[in-house]
Amino acid sequence: MSARDQNARKIEQRDWEQIAGEWQNFVPEDPVSDPEHEIEELTSLPEIYTAVDSLQMGQRSYFEEIAGLRRAFYVDAIAQLRRAVHVLRVGLESSSTGYRSWSRATCYQAGFFGMRAVCDFLGCTVARNRHTNRYYQLDIWVQRDQGSSKAITDSEYRFSCYKRSPPQHMDWWSVLIRLVHCTRVSEGVWPYAAKDAFKQVDPERIPTQRNALHYKSSYWPFADLQAVDCNDSMAQLLASVRKGQGWADLANPDVGVHLGLQVVGMALALLRDLGLRVSSAADEHDLLLGRLDEVMGAGDAFMEEV
Repeated sequence: MSARDQNARKIEQRDWEQIAGEWQNFVPEDPVSDPEHEIEELTSLPEIYTAVDSLQMGQRSYFEEIAGLRRAFYVDAIAQLRRAVHVLRVGLESSSTGYRSWSRATCYQAGFFGMRAVCDFLGCTVARNRHTNRYYQLDIWVQRDQGSSKAITDSEYRFSCYKRSPPQHMDWWSVLIRLVHCTRVSEGVWPYAAKDAFKQVDPERIPTQRNALHYKSSYWPFADLQAVDCNDSMAQLLASVRKGQGWADLANPDVGVHLGLQVVGMALALLRDLGLRVSSAADEHDLLLGRLDEVMGAGDAFMEEV
């Protein structure tokens, strides 16, 4: 088992319905402003890092409360999702005007931002201690043992933190795939096609097309380098994603677009479900969805297909 698998496999089972109920206590009622600081800059974290640094690499320490961390996760999730929607829109506009090849790299990056949002919503991220340059995996939704005393917030959940290696793209995808495997999410929120496709993918292969576009001078998937090629059909791309087709096939030249559509759709679906409980989440979801629907064309509303 690789080191990245060991880090991801420390993520424990969880239930989205229960987590969404807990989020009601931490989602602000007012619209979220773009963050001025990173999660690792929370003043409550240096003491946590000090406690964890005395442990072996990968050995977890549990905490009853880390002030401000859950709210910071939500703020980061919204920031990542806003970036994901912005970048996905840029990629889709490029692909629909004939610049198809580089749109795959753009849409991959949208998927990466969307993946970070999904991880935040489901409770896991990787943070860096900017003073020591060490990395830590944080989990805000660790089920409290039966019979144990509750935290000051009366939550059923506690926190965990441990040192880990610096994450590459494939390591982040390992975290997401583990979360998809171990989180119970209803089909009404995430259709089975979305979850099943992720379970078949090797996280090391997900950045393959993006890396080839960035670093291999011999790889350019479409004949649009010197003149624009034919345009993508948004309806066809969305329909294939809805059926769970295309993005899991990493030899498919459309994989970057499929990945971006799928993962951003999954993040928006979680936000939409939170919006059933908190009006500010619903407002944020509707605003972001509207921005994507503007590039989909008539009859191709984003969440109706993804």
